[in-house]
Amino acid sequence: MLKISNTKIIFIVIAIWYAVGNFIWWQINTPIIPYDIAARHFLDIFTEGYLFYNAPLLTYIMRFMFYIFGKEYFDLIIIFINYIFFLIPLYFIYKIGTELKDKETGNIAMILFAMVPAIYGMSRQYGHQDYHIIAAIAFNIYCLIKTDHFKNLKWSIIYGISIGLGLMIKDTFISYFFPPFIIILIQSFRQNFKVSNIINILLSISGACLISGWHYFRFLIFRKLLNEPITDPGAPVFSFESLRVMTVGLWEELLSPPIFLLFLAGLIWFIIKYKNDYKYPFILCMLFPWTVIMLMSQQKYAEFGAGFIPIIILIIALSSSYINKKSVKKMILGLTIIIGMLQYIDFSYGIDTKLFNNSFTYKNHKINYYNKKNTAIIYYDNSKDILAIKISNYLKTNYPNATILIKEFREDTLDYLSFISWMLLNNSNVYYDDLFDFPPVNNINIVMYSHMGISADELIASRIGYLCTTFQKNINYSNRKFLMKQLKFLKEREKEINNNFYQVNSFNFKNEFKRIIILARK
Repeated sequence: MLKISNTKIIFIVIAIWYAVGNFIWWQINTPIIPYDIAARHFLDIFTEGYLFYNAPLLTYIMRFMFYIFGKEYFDLIIIFINYIFFLIPLYFIYKIGTELKDKETGNIAMILFAMVPAIYGMSRQYGHQDYHIIAAIAFNIYCLIKTDHFKNLKWSIIYGISIGLGLMIKDTFISYFFPPFIIILIQSFRQNFKVSNIINILLSISGACLISGWHYFRFLIFRKLLNEPITDPGAPVFSFESLRVMTVGLWEELLSPPIFLLFLAGLIWFIIKYKNDYKYPFILCMLFPWTVIMLMSQQKYAEFGAGFIPIIILIIALSSSYINKKSVKKMILGLTIIIGMLQYIDFSYGIDTKLFNNSFTYKNHKINYYNKKNTAIIYYDNSKDILAIKISNYLKTNYPNATILIKEFREDTLDYLSFISWMLLNNSNVYYDDLFDFPPVNNINIVMYSHMGISADELIASRIGYLCTTFQKNINYSNRKFLMKQLKFLKEREKEINNNFYQVNSFNFKNEFKRIIILARK
């Protein structure tokens, strides 16, 4: 008789739960249109966009899937790809647990990983690849352990491949793999180091470079990696709103309080009691990127910390497995599962159990039990896409072959990146009237803009302000001259549009003062 292990049962149950749960969520919320920064990444699938600025692996995967299956069920395809990116870390988190201690540790890690709200939340939307590097991090850590301090040739090569793949998912993977790599490298030199170790290390580096070097060994990417965390404008580094993202935000937007409290207790035990060669690589794998995110001036989002989740879960699993009293261990795990399942129902399907609505105020800042309305991680409001769908249907019916120019929208009327994504999914020929990349207006049939849109003067002023902030007010004369030239072009374009297009329809957004105006060529 075939004997099925507890591990296989746990893995299969979690896999089925996520598949069925996400399919039900998709049926409730479809169509799930990417928005904001996620939409900018999503646009890479259809246009060159930022493809050679951002790591392209996920974009290539999505292009292939759309080529094979079409775009009709685009959001279901996204959920399917994300499902694969869930199963990969689920498996490797178990394997890491068994390597560090035993099967029980691996099983606990799998269960807790599936209970993290940010995991099932981000598994349903396109996001901006912070979710997808979780798989790369878990795979990379496992490969690093299996290299046995670079004594094992096969796993040293696979480790190099894991680095290359991780870098091709998102460039922030550098901050996760590099510190543990350096620590293990130092440990390797201190042990019985041989020429074969050097060969294995060089093979790891070569494998990583072979896979990702063509993307990263370019000046543009070097400049991006060095400049973005420093120059991209955001909240002051030491303001409460900036600091809360990677502190309070760890429970408020990623883990939820039960798992966060288990992590704090586990971290204390891990630092004081745990003895293993992989103790410091583990700590640095989380501490280094956490410090980078905390100190960078760039706008911070809680999902930037998604890469911490495998380490956090493994620390909890390790500390839990060392609890001697089985009754205490079962009680902690059982209570966590019960709360986790109630949270899953509450956060996923809008069934308010009223158990997780608590909050308190600290210096006029509201701190939630969990931010259920975080649209980037856990919550999706399909009502925000109704306007985009209405406009798209109108254009498809009345102007099926039109070339459409989208002018600057106010953010409070319509997310233009989300709207362009939806138009491209519906095979529309769309251009965005970008300050730095004007499409030729003579080929345009339709012009769209918001009634409360930004004028040419406002637009140029906002760009000058942005550039001054970005370059710390060191904008030079040639840049100012270029911007003034663009201002003149914008004004000429306004005249051209006014002379050649007339209004054919408008769509109200919330009230008559916020409208999307559609102009057609006369």
